[in-house]
Amino acid sequence: MERMYVFPPSAILADTKPVYHTSVPSLFDITLDQIGYGLDKGSFSSAQLVKAYLARIEEVNNTFRAVIEVNPDAFRIAQHLDNEMRTSGRRG
Repeated sequence: MERMYVFPPSAILADTKPVYHTSVPSLFDITLDQIGYGLDKGSFSSAQLVKAYLARIEEVNNTFRAVIEVNPDAFRIAQHLDNEMRTSGRRG
């Protein structure tokens, strides 16, 4: 099975290593449907997903220089959306 970096809630503001979950596809080939399913089932949160993508950007961007700018509020927005999803359900 493929693995994806998923950060536990305690790692959100800490500098810790990711936890590996084998039920979530890797960032290399995850689909939007798989992301939606994982969010719906609680396999990972929006904040965890954003943190994983930001880590990947940091890891490869010096080589590829594909990302010019990252929204500095991306993580905070993801946390807000996680709270909204818990209270109101998923949008759309």
